[in-house]
Amino acid sequence: MIKQIEEDFSFIKDHPDIIALILFGSHVSNQNNIRSDIDICLVVPNKNLYEIYKYVMQNLKSNQDKYDIRFFEELPLYIQGEIIEDGKIIFCKDEPSLFEYFYNFIKLWEDQKLKLRILSL
Repeated sequence: MIKQIEEDFSFIKDHPDIIALILFGSHVSNQNNIRSDIDICLVVPNKNLYEIYKYVMQNLKSNQDKYDIRFFEELPLYIQGEIIEDGKIIFCKDEPSLFEYFYNFIKLWEDQKLKLRILSL
């Protein structure tokens, strides 16, 4: 499946604003079934997400209906945390830059997890 995702999304390597493509959700946690879509997260800091989504959909030639494409910046914090902790990086232009970008999100997520633990006591 990873190979198929790499082939289907090979065009994103040419886009200067997309810094990473990450697989997340049921296919990473091995909870997928026959009806599961493939959750894909694009990391696109501070850019026009509509234009990038349009670019992706125009260039994704096959298996469009299999993918649920999301932007990291638009997801709720708990899903961002799941992606940071468990996501599988399929493509990344520069991993150190990606983790530097994730740093603030990681801090927020760790604070949120701590608050949830305190509330559940």
